[in-house]
Amino acid sequence: MTKSRMFPFITKTWNPLCGRCPYNCYQGGCWASLMQNDKQWDKYKGEARIDEKTIRRKFKEGDFVFVCTMRDLMSHDVPDELITQILDQIRQSPEAKFLLLTKNPQRYIQLLDRGVTFPKNVVLGATITSNRKHPQMSAAPSNMMRFHYMKQLEKRELKNKRFISVEPILKMDPYQFAKFIAWIKPWAVAVGYDNYDGKLPEPRLEATEKLIELLERVWIVKEERAIEVYRKTIRRAWYEN
Repeated sequence: MTKSRMFPFITKTWNPLCGRCPYNCYQGGCWASLMQNDKQWDKYKGEARIDEKTIRRKFKEGDFVFVCTMRDLMSHDVPDELITQILDQIRQSPEAKFLLLTKNPQRYIQLLDRGVTFPKNVVLGATITSNRKHPQMSAAPSNMMRFHYMKQLEKRELKNKRFISVEPILKMDPYQFAKFIAWIKPWAVAVGYDNYDGKLPEPRLEATEKLIELLERVWIVKEERAIEVYRKTIRRAWYEN
């Protein structure tokens, strides 16, 4: 079953940051890398920098904006001042909601330690695709590093919701993976398979369905809520009959 490749709650995208993403997640099925390699857009070449035209965009109540869909805003090569410039612009649209999604959540912690604050209407997200060790398919930090720093983020007294994207999902242990995700106490989790025929080390459909079932049963007692679970592309693994 294939659904939209965008998260269903997202209504708009916004790409105020230019430059080449250093993670080079092509093998990992990164649609942005695939598109950039195909289109060879000048905007996504060179060093990180602000798109002076796009940065001025404002949003309204009801908008849920995915920020920087074409590269990782929190990657190590992006100077703090560019991130804070984007966060300051987000503050100009307080009625809208914004999603940040990164493979480097350590940067959230580093920014907080340096005194940077995140607007309350920002959801702090991370892509975490397995609880197992897999051969690195990009230059991004490992899944276990991402778990560690998202758990550290949960300990901070922030008003920001947290989000986990399990896409593209890799072979994992459903019970342990669900437990790790529950420790982060995310507002929502999206689960999906690779959309680009990358022949990745995918889990069997049965394991993915079990993970989703377990996540849907999680209850965050202190906050009296469940975790919202979004199904993206859910199908059999490429090697299953």
